Amino acid sequence: MNRQINFITLKNNKNLEVILANIGASVYSVRFNGQEMLLSPKDSLDFANSREYYGKTLGRVAGRILSKQNGFTLDNTEYNFTLHGGFDNLSYKIYSYSIKKEVGKQIVSFSYISKHLECGFPGVLELKVYYILYDDEDKLLVRYEAISDQNTILNLSNHMYFNFGTKNLLDYYLTIPASKILAFDEHQLPFKSEDVPTALDFRNKTKINDKINMIEKLQTKTIDHTFLLDDLEKPCCILENAEYKLSVNSSYEALNCYLNCTNKGVKYIYDDVDTLYRGLAIEPQHNNLDSNKIKLEKGKLYSEYILYTFERK
Repeated sequence: MNRQINFITLKNNKNLEVILANIGASVYSVRFNGQEMLLSPKDSLDFANSREYYGKTLGRVAGRILSKQNGFTLDNTEYNFTLHGGFDNLSYKIYSYSIKKEVGKQIVSFSYISKHLECGFPGVLELKVYYILYDDEDKLLVRYEAISDQNTILNLSNHMYFNFGTKNLLDYYLTIPASKILAFDEHQLPFKSEDVPTALDFRNKTKINDKINMIEKLQTKTIDHTFLLDDLEKPCCILENAEYKLSVNSSYEALNCYLNCTNKGVKYIYDDVDTLYRGLAIEPQHNNLDSNKIKLEKGKLYSEYILYTFERK
């Protein structure tokens, strides 16, 4: 397979410029009013090869499966633990793509055929990832469509890390309309839903720094949880600081958020960042513990979306 990495730049008539890449059908950069809004590696090879999933499509199954206590079986196939679909996942495949202009929007369509048992999941999967930039609105829509020739499981998302040009996100405010989360077992694998703990209760707009001491006492030491959303009519997540506001809407009923606190291994487009709490991955997705949500039947169309809206205060 040709491993050449191509970048595609889109600009609208307002304030948004987006750079996409064919590796992982990904988002490399989002500039709003000239400000970089993503935590993204400056070097294209770092972007392509880093296992931090920067801006990549997640799959075949975003998030964590499964609980070692409960197990997970579909049509007599037993699934082992994976994170974002395992090592040989969709995030680092090279996709073919096309670009077209329609009235009021620009569309980049990425395509990839995942072979039977690639990533360990059954079925030949025909996948399309559409990025739609609106000409006169500062909105980026991501739409996922897929068909499998066998019953399988599928849960697609994106792993952009958001940082609006600051050292860290401690002074940002976060809103997530969720009263339940997925609880972890001793192996840090989800196995049941439970009431959202105080440390992760963002149903009301809350400054991250106001909860950071409680968050650091969690098993994960950071935000790295799947929230079960209360109201799909509302944005599943709002992230904002004194200057900018990002609202995320989605067709999914769950949302995984990860506040990045790993060692800083690369230089970023905006490199004046701290090691801890430097970016938030906002990953709308299905609840992996609900087999009815992540099962994709043979020949049935998988169709979900994520919409990002950017505002200047």
